[in-house]
Amino acid sequence: MHQERTGFRPTTGLQSYDTAIWYADRPRNLWTVPERNGVSAVHKVNDNVTEIEGPDTFHDILLFATDVAPDVRFHTFRLSGTDRRQAPRPRQVMLLPQGISTNVQAQGRYELLQVHFRRARLCELVEDAAGGAFSLDQVDWSNDPALATLAEHLCREQAEPGLANRSLVDALLIEIGVGLVRRHSNLSRSPKYGAAVLSEERYRRVADFVEAELATDLSIDDMAAVACLSPFHFTRAFRTRVGETPHRWLMRRRAARARDMLLNGTLPIAQVATGCGFSSQSHMNDVFRRLDLATPGSLRTNRAATTDQAAGDA
Repeated sequence: MHQERTGFRPTTGLQSYDTAIWYADRPRNLWTVPERNGVSAVHKVNDNVTEIEGPDTFHDILLFATDVAPDVRFHTFRLSGTDRRQAPRPRQVMLLPQGISTNVQAQGRYELLQVHFRRARLCELVEDAAGGAFSLDQVDWSNDPALATLAEHLCREQAEPGLANRSLVDALLIEIGVGLVRRHSNLSRSPKYGAAVLSEERYRRVADFVEAELATDLSIDDMAAVACLSPFHFTRAFRTRVGETPHRWLMRRRAARARDMLLNGTLPIAQVATGCGFSSQSHMNDVFRRLDLATPGSLRTNRAATTDQAAGDA
């Protein structure tokens, strides 16, 4: 007589992840990104035996192998009838489009990043395909250096929560979603879209908005809404016009205001950081370093020395 097995469901709070049923060792979750704007993520570790049943979901799921032991093998069954045995390597990706039911078995230690997209969110990112007019490919473990680089960047930011501000996390998730559509969908086989354009009027509107809200937790979606563009088109158009991503430009604006306050004001450095939208003083220090600027501490020290010298000359 067939005995029904008893599994368990994760309790991360991420709907798309918690619907899976686990029949072996419970995974350890290193961190999660709660769902916002139709995107969520979880970074997990499995130390031994794994068997997972993934039901037919309404999410497109990207799997990224951050670390895999040499002896790990994945045996993936799909209800469509395909049956694959693979040995994924670090930095490889797998894509499971919505509506795909799977049973995955693995043995050995591995770490995975999973990014879950609601299909409606991908339609918003690529408004040309609104209404579900595109389809994503099933991708078994394979190399995609561009997606791997973005996934690694996301993992680094999440490993240091103080530096993982909302705008950068949002930007990385948007770029991952766009990468899926550009390289792993029917649109990747279509003629290229025309170049996105950010008019002077829209650019000024975004710049004025950012200057007024610089102390707040701005996101790419916020700036795109002001420009009346989808996040996907805004990111492309902004980079074409300005020569850098919205996130890097935003960090430059925060750093410029902080530098002015450090040189011309008396607020403590920590208050300058929060007043310019940085999550902490260490976050501001890190951004100054990335932009090859003098550190906030040295700016304040040099200002004090200059003031003392001026007083002595008088």
